[in-house]
Amino acid sequence: MRKMFQLQIGSVTYAVKAKELLLQNGIRARLIKTPNPAKEEGCGYSLVVPAPPQPAVSLLQRAGIPVRGTKWVP
Repeated sequence: MRKMFQLQIGSVTYAVKAKELLLQNGIRARLIKTPNPAKEEGCGYSLVVPAPPQPAVSLLQRAGIPVRGTKWVP
């Protein structure tokens, strides 16, 4: 099974834009509601992407979409 990572985006608007951008660049992404988001995580939306997460994070950062954090999805 392939490792997956959760990219914490925050707002649903950024998450939808991020998913579209990743898909346009050949990176599969699934939009989810962040389980139990902390107050500083905004609306609590994340994208689940295949490992390694760095190509996706770099692409989003270059596009001005803030990534609030990453974590491995067991």
